[in-house]
Amino acid sequence: PKQHHHHHHHHDGHAHAEIAHRPVKDEEQRDDPRHPKGVPKPLGMTRSISRMGQNSMKMAGRTVSKLGVAVSKDRNKMLANMQARRQMMETSMKLLESNPTEANKKKAAKMKTFVLKQLEHREQGHPPYFTRCVTFVQLIIIACMMVFGKIAPWGFGVKSEDKTVKLFVGEGIQPMKTAKNPFFGPDTGTLVSWGSKWSPCMRNDEITAQYKQDTLASQASFGCCINPDNECGMMSASDCESYSSTFYANTTSCADQSCTITVRPCCFGIYGQCYVLTEDHCKAIDGSWDDEKELCDETQCLFRECGMGYNYYQSNPFGYVHPNQFYRFTTAIFLHVGVIHFVMNALGQYVLVAQVEFVAGFWRTAAMYVISGSCGFMISALFSAGLLSNGASAAIYGMLGVETVDLFQSWQLIENKCAQVSGLLVKLILFLGIGTLPFIDNFAHVGGFLSGVVVALCFLPYIVFGQFDHIRKVIVQILAVIFLIALVAGLLYKFYYDGKITCEFCKYIDCVPYTDSICDYESSSVRNSTSNS
Repeated sequence: PKQHHHHHHHHDGHAHAEIAHRPVKDEEQRDDPRHPKGVPKPLGMTRSISRMGQNSMKMAGRTVSKLGVAVSKDRNKMLANMQARRQMMETSMKLLESNPTEANKKKAAKMKTFVLKQLEHREQGHPPYFTRCVTFVQLIIIACMMVFGKIAPWGFGVKSEDKTVKLFVGEGIQPMKTAKNPFFGPDTGTLVSWGSKWSPCMRNDEITAQYKQDTLASQASFGCCINPDNECGMMSASDCESYSSTFYANTTSCADQSCTITVRPCCFGIYGQCYVLTEDHCKAIDGSWDDEKELCDETQCLFRECGMGYNYYQSNPFGYVHPNQFYRFTTAIFLHVGVIHFVMNALGQYVLVAQVEFVAGFWRTAAMYVISGSCGFMISALFSAGLLSNGASAAIYGMLGVETVDLFQSWQLIENKCAQVSGLLVKLILFLGIGTLPFIDNFAHVGGFLSGVVVALCFLPYIVFGQFDHIRKVIVQILAVIFLIALVAGLLYKFYYDGKITCEFCKYIDCVPYTDSICDYESSSVRNSTSNS
């Protein structure tokens, strides 16, 4: 039976969060892997190269350890900025006191009471414990994925090869296509099973639902087929005839026949595809062979691929209900598509996240990091529903949003306002502009940044410049909390009950066609969103 792969995303159907992996092209999925011409979609066929993974992790560990120098420099810079602000306030107080009018005395007292003490407290700062912890956790995860998972071939595009496989009768040549990974990391199957943002594992997905319907329809005419070697299995009459074997119609199992069952359900691909194949053929396409069941509707292919406690009910004819792994919006933050991707994001964290933590402390930074990153993936899921993505970039861009709010909340203390705003604008244009290149999930970046602005208004400590300013900021904080709750609820509702957002113009947020073919992802199988901050 043919596999009907209907792309339902508006801009990535032709193309890693944050890394985004794109499935191999449609025509590569529609062929039947039971025949020599078939080209199934076994994404990531290489076995784990433990030694390479261990060496790469050692190299990454040494790189991350050197980042402590950068953290110390940034900490010294932040301390210098705090001290400059305090000195500016002390100078202003002395000027007011040098002209001892009643109004100036009150202004000087207000500065000392409401501002100077706050600056002194901020000057002490917080060590980057959260930055170190989250980076260490991400390092451990990518190391485990490299050692215990399957490593994809390194490079861009697809690796093609032919394999000789044992069929139900005789042997055949199975063409194979394996997605490469330019960031030196795991294959797509490993990324899915470890918790990447992947819609089929999170809700009732159109493509997987279509696969299930097609499989059920094709199996309606199945019967037991016995070959001359007394080997048997469930298949269609036409397939059985092609093997010059005997077909028994109106049978639901070969277990009652005096034969050896050699073809069983084989699960493969990140959509949970299934065909009835021999064990050798299944292993050749990097599939999972069910040695107990006889039909695909009796096994749980998507469950095997998603892992992570995927819920299903046996009462469903295909063992399938609406997926509910909503926590992938958060777990995706801690995954990376490869060693290179991790190192790039670690650099970003030791610059942006450490700066925020210096002011906000461990727990506030943790809350802003996780919430902004999760919201970034929620927004990405709506605009690019069929995209497999992961990475810390959404959360890092969220910290850029936090930095933006901190600048304007401390506006009265900024000396070179024009320079500060210009520097921030350069960062925004540079970082978000990078996301318009191919292989980057810029929806997660933009979503993380906008969410970072909201969470900063909720959690970021602010400096009070008077009673009225204090009341105003408290009101803004309350409204921001209400808006954040409504935002998360709205994004989840939209994702689970109202599908995706269709926006023709929005594709230019994700990739701008600077050249005629730069956004043509048909030659690529991996997309990535990383931040070079």
